[in-house]
Amino acid sequence: MNPSAKGWIAKFGHIIKDQPQPYSTFEVLYNSLRLNGFVYGFNSNLPQSVKKSFDYSPDEIAKINLINALYYTFAISKPENDYSDFSKDLLSFYKTLEFQNKSIWKRLTGGMDKGGKLEMLITERVQIGENMFARSFQKSIANALLFVDVLTFKAYIERNVEVKTYAADLENIIINISFNAGSHISKHGNDDLGKKYSALFKESYFFSRSKTGVNKENKKFFDELTDAEKRYLIDLTCAICYSDYDFSEVDKTFVSNLVREMKMDEIMGLESMNVIEQFYAQNKKLKKQVSGSNPVFNFYDNSSVYIVKLIQRNKSRIVKEVQHSKELMSLIGKSRKRALTIEEQKKIQVLLLDILKTIPSFAIFILPGGAILLPLFAKILPNLLPSSFDDNKI
Repeated sequence: MNPSAKGWIAKFGHIIKDQPQPYSTFEVLYNSLRLNGFVYGFNSNLPQSVKKSFDYSPDEIAKINLINALYYTFAISKPENDYSDFSKDLLSFYKTLEFQNKSIWKRLTGGMDKGGKLEMLITERVQIGENMFARSFQKSIANALLFVDVLTFKAYIERNVEVKTYAADLENIIINISFNAGSHISKHGNDDLGKKYSALFKESYFFSRSKTGVNKENKKFFDELTDAEKRYLIDLTCAICYSDYDFSEVDKTFVSNLVREMKMDEIMGLESMNVIEQFYAQNKKLKKQVSGSNPVFNFYDNSSVYIVKLIQRNKSRIVKEVQHSKELMSLIGKSRKRALTIEEQKKIQVLLLDILKTIPSFAIFILPGGAILLPLFAKILPNLLPSSFDDNKI
């Protein structure tokens, strides 16, 4: 099977057609995907259902892992259905999730069969080598954490959720917890990753000061998470805390608090820590990659650079729009001197979004999940446009 050639989706269906079901439950499937690194965002190992027939690149492995995870999620939930039903449901799912990107669907209307359409969609989803902000924010996070697609598809076929809302909510919780977990890393070392997470977390007025970083807006969704979704969040947290290849007492306490807030058995946190240690022990070469190639760990750097470029390119337009809002000018000025109140924080969010909606280049902020970047925008803006926020200007 060659994931870079036409027909590979159909070939995958042919390969698994006569195979016995290797995963009796979703939990068994999840554990397999966790051990091969897919759950953590790494693409170095193939699933057990696919034999290695080429020297696959990371993006090809990601494609195989993604279609394998999606198919067996479907097969476990709907054992009476066949591969054709899976292809139909998956195409419908991605059409709903990706509908905002009309250019994709224009390319899918040229007489292409279901397999061809899915191949194009999977390729669009898996673009590991590209800058994560070359595409929409929501899509970039899903590319960094492809397992979000799997959980969203599972919720779609089992609970008929509104997929864009579900994916955006889950992604926001992931970023919340990830940033807060990162802030704990810097407390017991000079880990650069921890400092990057902590810097953004401290500037963010969307995150509560809870021990897990789950804000009130996400709390209702957080309480309604399934066990599979909670397990994923705990595993992701452990992966971040283990970025320096050790779990300190601070890390263990953080994980324990998260497990407790999720109302899960404490043994789940211990098991998650054991599995990530086992994963790195079996994949020692990944230690060199963990701070450089994992898209989650590059989030802060990529977003900072991207927003700086956006502000610089649209400097005159931003100044004009901001200066028209005396209230926003006042709030940004206050934020440079003291911490804003909760009411002021919410107000500045609304005012910033109103302005960004008028500038096409900043459409990223109004896409699902895009608001997570607003704290970074609010932090960078005064520094790049100092004359507009000069308290001593005459």
